[in-house]
Amino acid sequence: MAQCTSAMLSEWKDGADLDDLFAELYRLTTRIIIHAVLGESIDERTGDELGGHFPHAGRAIFKRMALPIPALEKVPTSDNRRCALALKRSHEIVDLGIDTYRSRETAHQRDMLAFLLRIRRDGRPLPAKEVHDQVMTLLFGGADTVASALSWCIVLLGRHPNLRDAVAAEARETLRTGPARYSDLKALKLTSRVVHESLRIYPPVWVTTRIVPRSTELAGQQIKAGTVILCSPYIFHHSGTYFPEPEIFDPDRWHPGRAPSPKDFTYLPFMAGNRKCLAYVLATNELIQIIASIVADWTVEFPDGLDLTPRPLSSLSPPVLPARLTKV
Repeated sequence: MAQCTSAMLSEWKDGADLDDLFAELYRLTTRIIIHAVLGESIDERTGDELGGHFPHAGRAIFKRMALPIPALEKVPTSDNRRCALALKRSHEIVDLGIDTYRSRETAHQRDMLAFLLRIRRDGRPLPAKEVHDQVMTLLFGGADTVASALSWCIVLLGRHPNLRDAVAAEARETLRTGPARYSDLKALKLTSRVVHESLRIYPPVWVTTRIVPRSTELAGQQIKAGTVILCSPYIFHHSGTYFPEPEIFDPDRWHPGRAPSPKDFTYLPFMAGNRKCLAYVLATNELIQIIASIVADWTVEFPDGLDLTPRPLSSLSPPVLPARLTKV
């Protein structure tokens, strides 16, 4: 993570203009998640190809969730063909990575694929399909969502320059030299609160589906077992019932004693329960480390009057974000 972040920042130039901050961060998070999950099992070129398929494949997955009508996927539109090809090629690359991994010694590897391959259930390794599906979930859940969260966090800090300066001061005091690392996390307390509040206002997973396991009643409505329902963390996060003055960006609400309990199921940037994101700790740490690494040395400014209306796609993505970089 630190190596990838350092590589990105080394290419930034004082006074330079980025066409789209989100696209820049998306390239970064794609490389991080591919390396974190697949390690060295695929080369950089194949990894870049896989990352290039993420947007199309992710859109296909989102369409399946929003409109679970299999016949619609078979309509030969150009978008359906692109999505189908992206999914097919993504599955092939993941299988290639897993097969390569199985042929190597992984006892001392620390990436997620090595962890999955070491798991034993009743003395047996996980079935190949389960390993494949877990890898696909981690990959597709760890690029677009984290890039969106990073982008929104930088946007919010840009709207609150005094807070941005305080976060930058904390980062400089903590990091000293180089990008943030895992060992820095405990000291980045303000940065952590900023990240959590940003995730509340702009949760990347703004909507998801769940299947009702048994017939029940919800808000006076009878729901039969097997019904697919939509659940929106965004609605919870913007409810004054759970978060006073929900539209105000207030990182102090995440001070110990003020933050909501996980048992309340009101703060759901990574969902909750047995379907909670497998890599939620990694994602949170990644956000804190990258934000600290950026603000320690750079100010990111956006044009006046920029339309910042979110795009509710597979994640709550920002619009195109042209930005100017200033070295601090």
